[in-house]
Amino acid sequence: MSVNKRIPLGRFGTPPEVGKACVFLEGEGGQYITGTCIYMDGGALLPVVAENTYT
Repeated sequence: MSVNKRIPLGRFGTPPEVGKACVFLEGEGGQYITGTCIYMDGGALLPVVAENTYT
């Protein structure tokens, strides 16, 4: 099975998409965000949550 078929958005993220998140976190929008993980996985972790089954 193709890896892209396992990702609900159907593709890997791009460097510019990751960059936009970094710019947001570094700027005013992210000034109150601390001690958390931000997963940029296109929804790939959704199937591991029981109520979110993706087929």
